[in-house]
Amino acid sequence: KSYPIRKSIEIHRERPYRRPPGIPFESCRPVPQTSFNPNPNPNPNPQHRGLPTCYAAETMDVPPSNAFGPLESARILLAVPTLDHIDGIFTSFASDAEVTKFLMWSPAKTREDSERAMRARLVRIESGEEFSWTLVLRETEKVFGNIALWPRSKRTEIGFAIARDYWGCGLAVEACRAVVNWVATNLGPTQLWGSCDPENLQSSRVLEKLGMIEVEAEGANKVRPNFSSEPRDSRIFELVVSDA
Repeated sequence: KSYPIRKSIEIHRERPYRRPPGIPFESCRPVPQTSFNPNPNPNPNPQHRGLPTCYAAETMDVPPSNAFGPLESARILLAVPTLDHIDGIFTSFASDAEVTKFLMWSPAKTREDSERAMRARLVRIESGEEFSWTLVLRETEKVFGNIALWPRSKRTEIGFAIARDYWGCGLAVEACRAVVNWVATNLGPTQLWGSCDPENLQSSRVLEKLGMIEVEAEGANKVRPNFSSEPRDSRIFELVVSDA
């Protein structure tokens, strides 16, 4: 099942086009900074995760354990995370300061940082607190990103990160669409939402391409340590997802 895409103005960046490994040059165009935290603190407190205060009191609603598994799209294998993905995650994006510029965590300094993050993620997946996928390019079998969901009783947060070599090819939108379809079947009806820094125009465009609409939300300030030590406003986008 697919979802309508809301038309929006094309956003261009003054940067040279580069042909990422395994991607035809024609498919490349300026695309996302990222919105997913591959190295979150395992503390389940929603305030720690930066949830707007209007969402923070909600409780977890865990879907059936057999609902979670690998997904795929035309160019992407969305694999269930394993320890085998650690090297690819660390080298492709988790250690890149440019990828983490607008995020809520600092780049991983060592492989061990990424391993700790992966082990914490696997615990959250096992508990149903998180559903996440490692993004693998089908053509080259290279790890190039992550996408995750954090479900609560009425709302589900979505976030993603894409390696810099793969920006500009529509891969973030393609991966998110596959996950939105999974949400409709397994978590819907739910209010899907995502957030980004006001200056992170590329991430906001990805969310808009999913049909998400910007809304006002109370208490949406977040500290983005790679950009500023002071709390910054966040843009919140939402989309009602159901299998109807």
